[in-house]
Amino acid sequence: MKSNLHEPCRHCHLKRFARNLLRALCVWITLVTVYGQNLVGNGGFEQGLAVWGGAYSAGPADYAFEGTSIGTVYDRGSSSVDKTMYQVLSTEPLVPYRLRFSLLAPVGRVGEVGPPSPVQIRWDGTNVAQVTSTSATVWQTFEYALVAKSSVTELNFESLGRNPTFIDAISVTVIPEPSCVALLLAAALFVLVAGRCRGPT
Repeated sequence: MKSNLHEPCRHCHLKRFARNLLRALCVWITLVTVYGQNLVGNGGFEQGLAVWGGAYSAGPADYAFEGTSIGTVYDRGSSSVDKTMYQVLSTEPLVPYRLRFSLLAPVGRVGEVGPPSPVQIRWDGTNVAQVTSTSATVWQTFEYALVAKSSVTELNFESLGRNPTFIDAISVTVIPEPSCVALLLAAALFVLVAGRCRGPT
């Protein structure tokens, strides 16, 4: 007669795995609920200086990338608080995000401004990239995939020279696609069905 002494233990491991998978599924479902939701407040500067901190300016412009207003990125020397344009975001640890924004060189639009200075992008204090808008007539859009380390992440933009750069349409969104959640759901259902159908051998 075959012994079933190990069956209870095996079922316990299976149930534990199913619970963990379902917990992960719940997290991803929550993320998909907010998928596409912009974590950046006032990313188009339609509310002027609201939400953002540091040295920058914002105002209406008939050449805005989106809406009717734009922001301007300045260097640290232009800041009375020794901090350039930033915003603190509420994020989920280890979750991937997509940062997207558009830049425009101010040449010919703001007094006697020379070639635009590079713009430094920082995510949670880490340098992401240095980018320069090469056009004063066509907005250039930049995009980066980033991962949050904690529940609070600072997004920072700084001009690395005296010449400012226009910025607009800043967004940070969760990367996961709904298809990822569908796969997780299928896997979770498979584990649950397997656990229910499995009987003593």
